[in-house]
Amino acid sequence: AIVLFQTLVHFLDDHLKVDANAIIAATVHFFVVACGSLVIGVVSGYCATFYFWMMHGCQTPLVEVIMFFCWALIPYYICDGIEWSGIVAVVATGFVMDMNIVGRHANKSGKAASFDR
Repeated sequence: AIVLFQTLVHFLDDHLKVDANAIIAATVHFFVVACGSLVIGVVSGYCATFYFWMMHGCQTPLVEVIMFFCWALIPYYICDGIEWSGIVAVVATGFVMDMNIVGRHANKSGKAASFDR
C-alpha cells in the first residue's frame, strides 16, 4: 500500500493523460520502488549481521542496542534519499536482523537466552 501510494503520488499531475504508456510507466515504477527497497533492506540487514558478528563481545550492551537501532535506520535514510520506500526497507532489514542477530540468541525452548556472563 505504501509503495502504491508513492507511485500514485509520483504520477499525480493535472496534465497526465491515462493511457497505456502511463499505466506501463506506473507499473514499472511500482516494481522498481518495491524491489529496490527490499534489496536495500536485505543488504543492510546482512551488513548489520556482519557488523555484529565482527563486534561480538567488543561492545557494552548499551552500545549494542544503540547500534542495532542505527542499523535499522540506515536503509530508511538511503531509500528516503532516492525517493523509494524507507518503510519497506526497514521492514526487510528488521526481518533479516531478526533471523540472523536476534534469532541466533534464542535457545531451543523458544525463550530468549540470558546474556549473563
